[in-house]
Amino acid sequence: VIPVLSMLTSSMAAYALARLRFRGRNVIFLLLISTMMIPGYVTLIPNFAIMVKLKLLNSHWALILRSALSGSATSIFLFRQFFLSIPRDLENAAIVDGCGRFRIFAQIMLPLIKPGIVAMSIFTIKFAWNDFMWPLIVNTSMNKMTLGPALSTLQGQYTTEYPMQMA
Repeated sequence: VIPVLSMLTSSMAAYALARLRFRGRNVIFLLLISTMMIPGYVTLIPNFAIMVKLKLLNSHWALILRSALSGSATSIFLFRQFFLSIPRDLENAAIVDGCGRFRIFAQIMLPLIKPGIVAMSIFTIKFAWNDFMWPLIVNTSMNKMTLGPALSTLQGQYTTEYPMQMA
């Protein structure tokens, strides 16, 4: 669910920033790129507050929403570069044939950026799998815990059982 949602939202935003002409497009892109400089740990408390307001604590949706949208600045940047490399003549030919924007995006542009989709899917899956801090904060029940935080609970009374965790 996480890679699909992440690729869908990121590719649509990147298409809008690369191909559509609107006021403030470059400013929005600059703000988006500047968010890549903010460490993820800075946003833990605001994200937690959002999940509390949405009443999503101790649910899988808290993990899915944050993981699906957390790497979006990098994904949007990569997809935007892919969209800018595609000639506008393909888009203009589709418009002449009667295609709308969404059909151009879904049937022409997305198949042309498959290498970017595969690469960002791998990165998104790796990020979601290796995420430790967010699942530990959001989920307190053991039946909703992901593998990393669940393994960290395998401890003795006064020591950490590293052989058991590594096995």
